[in-house]
Formats: sequence, structure tokens, C-alpha cells
Amino acid sequence: MEPFGSISSKIKVWAQRYGCPPMLLWLIGINLAVFLLYSIIDKGMLLFGRPTDVPFRLLAMPTNFERLLHAPWTLLTSTFFHEGLWHILFNMLWLWFFGRLFSQYFSSNDLLLVYLLGGATGNLLCIVAYEVLPYFHNAAAHSYILGASGAAMAIMLATAMKAPRAKVYLWGLLGLEVRYFALIIVAIDFFSVAGENAGGHIAHIGGALFGLLYGPLRRRAHLAFQKHSARKRPYAPRASWHESIHTRKQRRAKSTNRTAPQGATDARGDGERLKEILEKLSKGGYGALSTEEKEFLFRRKG
Repeated sequence: MEPFGSISSKIKVWAQRYGCPPMLLWLIGINLAVFLLYSIIDKGMLLFGRPTDVPFRLLAMPTNFERLLHAPWTLLTSTFFHEGLWHILFNMLWLWFFGRLFSQYFSSNDLLLVYLLGGATGNLLCIVAYEVLPYFHNAAAHSYILGASGAAMAIMLATAMKAPRAKVYLWGLLGLEVRYFALIIVAIDFFSVAGENAGGHIAHIGGALFGLLYGPLRRRAHLAFQKHSARKRPYAPRASWHESIHTRKQRRAKSTNRTAPQGATDARGDGERLKEILEKLSKGGYGALSTEEKEFLFRRKG
């Protein structure tokens, strides 16, 4: 556990230094680690004459449902998997830039959720397009989707919906509102769907759709949770009919066995004692009473 703890503490230090949430550094770090590990394994298998497609197919997501059923984990692993240096470099810069902007308006949990679900939504839309649209039928049987670009698009669109007037500065020079920047990128992807890397552009659009809907869905979920909590708070959990009957019986038993106040108990005991002495007096006279009974009568008269 010490190496992991050391990495975690270093990430927190770096996050404070660069003004970003630790979750963003974790996501970028996992992407880089997967890329490095895959590159080493791929080159090693190539040098030893082993098939290099095995690790690829373990991480990249196939673009039809039948093949996806044999590797369902790739719906998420593909969002952390990059094959080329420029591919991962561009996506990590994109994730770094918009992840920091996103974190000004959302929590780290939101960042993780949008990354995973946005990437998965982009992948699923890609599968649907390849299965439904005739243009992609021939490619569906042997195509794969990989990369974090769909997740990064989701993060960008969620930010644009939350803070549409936030400024995006390209190379520190050109300031453009994030809503216009997002619109331009989505338009480029839309008009590039029929070209090269069609699956990547479709995944971008799917991620963008999730980011577009994340804010409203998040608000609705929050309101539903608040209403549910408010509805439950004033009431205690209801007992079953059996427990209710048992509880009522116990309550009756307690009320029946409840002890009377001490004063009432003493008065009732003295009254019964006096009655017994008076009966004895009427039958045998004063001489039939004991000394203690005579003293009791004397105290009662006093």
C-alpha cells in the first residue's frame, strides 16, 4: 500500500501546484500508463514473433454488438487506450485543458462520471451507427474504436452548458466563448462522419450529446433526491401489521402493570389494615386487639 499512497500524495501535491483537481491527474496518468504498458507489450510481442493483435483486442472496443458481447469491458477500457503518440498527446492536452475548466463548476466525482459515461455513450453511438447505417455495414465486422476523445468532448459540452460564456484562450491569444468553441468542434465532427476515422467522429458526437444532457440530468436527479428525502424525513418507518399488534399488546401490558404512586399505595394499604382491625374489634372487643393494632388505631384517631 505504500507505493500507492506515495503516488496519491504526489498527485495531490501536483494538483495544488498546477491548480487542478487530483482526479484530472489520475485520469491523465491512467491513460499514459496504459499507453506505455501497451507500447512495451506490443513491441515485445513483435520482436518475438507473437501476434500483436491480442493486447489490442483486449482494450479496443469492436464496432458491432456481437463482438462486444465477447468483450464487454472494452466499452470502458477503450476510453483509456491510445495506439499512437500523436493520438494520446492530442487527447491528453484536450482533456487537461477542458478538465481544468470543467472543474471550476463541477466536482471531482462529476469529472469521473462524465469521463466514463461520456466515453461509453460515444462508443455506444458508434456501434449503433455501424449497425444501422448501410454506409458502415462493411466496416462494422472488423473496425474498432479507442481513445479518450469522446470523454473529452463530453467534458467540454458539459462545461459549455454550465458556463456558456466562459472564455477559451487558444495559445493564450484568441479568446472565444466556450459555447462557440464547442459548436465549431461538433460541426467539424458532424461534417467529417463520412470521411476517414468515421468511428472517432461519431464517438465525439455521442460524447458531446452526453455532455449536453449531463447538466439537466444532474439537476433532475438532485431535485428527485431532495424530494425523496423530504418525503421520508417527517415519518418514522412503518411497522408491519404483526409488529403493530405486538407493540399494542406490550403497551397495554405496561399500562396494566404500571405501579401506582407511592402515596396512593400507602393510602390503599392503610385502609385495608383499618378495615381488618375494625372487624376484629366488632367481634372480640378492644381486648382482642394486639398492642400494634391498638397503636395503629391510636395513630389513625390522632
